[in-house]
Amino acid sequence: MLYEAARQDVAGYLYGLAAECGIKALMIDLGMRPASDASRSTDPFYAHFTRLKTMLRDGAYARQHADLRKFTEDDRFMEHWDVAMRYSDGKGIRKNWVDGWRQNAKDVLAEI
Repeated sequence: MLYEAARQDVAGYLYGLAAECGIKALMIDLGMRPASDASRSTDPFYAHFTRLKTMLRDGAYARQHADLRKFTEDDRFMEHWDVAMRYSDGKGIRKNWVDGWRQNAKDVLAEI
């Protein structure tokens, strides 16, 4: 089981990716599509947390959809998670963060 892995930091990283995929699936369910003319830096489909949350929160789409808004406006949602942690030694990753990321991923996946 992922949560019982010897490297909790790796489990935490994967929970973040699962939550990102869940948010992006929810975006698709709500009618959003990747912009064909946008650069990757301005398209939320290519963003990672926390930038993804910011882009969605500041864009009109999340403000119109409570399903997205409840995640993007929650400062605790995926707090401290960063895609760059993939390359860390994991020593700075706290167990309570991993516990939170695990629950955040479950919450998002329950929405889709």
